[in-house]
Amino acid sequence: MSTQWFLQKDQFGKIRAENLKCCGAYKYHIDLCEPVRFEHQDIPMDAYLLGCLIGDGNLGEHSVSITSADDFIINEFNKRLPKELTIHKIKDDKYSYRISKTCSKRNVYVDVLRELGLSNTKS
Repeated sequence: MSTQWFLQKDQFGKIRAENLKCCGAYKYHIDLCEPVRFEHQDIPMDAYLLGCLIGDGNLGEHSVSITSADDFIINEFNKRLPKELTIHKIKDDKYSYRISKTCSKRNVYVDVLRELGLSNTKS
């Protein structure tokens, strides 16, 4: 059956009504694809941090912040930050944190995100 058939209104309900299993096995399945293999690319920042920023970040033109209610993510993010950056809770926002520089130098992540074409984007 085609994907389009499954997407039609109420097809899943009809399948359930007809009993999804036969002889202990499911009647329908979607074939798995082979693993996707990407070429290795060097990135100018920690991959975990970049993933967090893409998924939970606000990548402004001149500032970077992250929003998460998950303490593990915030703690891991903070542990991986380079020494010249720090994370600060944004006032009056329960789950948002601004990433800022600890000294007078530029925020290197703003520059890196600009280089990667991610500056001034929101997740």
